[in-house]
Amino acid sequence: MPELYATVSPDFAQAAKRLRGADKQIRKDLNKAIRGVTKPIQADLKRAVMGVDSKASGGGGTRQRAAHSTAKRAPRGGHGLRATIARAIQTKITYAGPRTGVRIRVDTAKLPPGQRKLPRHMDTGTWQHPVMGDPDVWVAQTVTPAGWFTATIKPHSARARAQINEAAQRALKAIEGG
Repeated sequence: MPELYATVSPDFAQAAKRLRGADKQIRKDLNKAIRGVTKPIQADLKRAVMGVDSKASGGGGTRQRAAHSTAKRAPRGGHGLRATIARAIQTKITYAGPRTGVRIRVDTAKLPPGQRKLPRHMDTGTWQHPVMGDPDVWVAQTVTPAGWFTATIKPHSARARAQINEAAQRALKAIEGG
């Protein structure tokens, strides 16, 4: 499954070609500027996913969950689905290849194997799954607000593209000695 991501600056590829072989400090400065632009967006995405409300409907989940939970288990603070997705949100800067650019994404490789499709499902708003792994008992899971990723990142996109392009232009001027 492709990762959930948003391309922040599609024009970045042109600048990336000229940065190859340039002074490493120029690239470090550019990376720092890009991360400065994307850090508040990542923070907004983390708040958005933590604010998602989830409800299940459909068959017998309460009884299944009660049978599965035991008093011996210690609470696992911060290890739920929303917290796991929040920790997997990252900025990816790529200078070569078909995905050259800046992306803010949910790195699904950082999620447990059985949860790697869930960030996308949570963004669309609904999915179905078995209750506690029981293939005979399924529920429809819905989240509100749907579109936590796309709705959160959309207002930032134009400004982030412009700021990243400005940073890339500064880097290109530094390469040219100006």
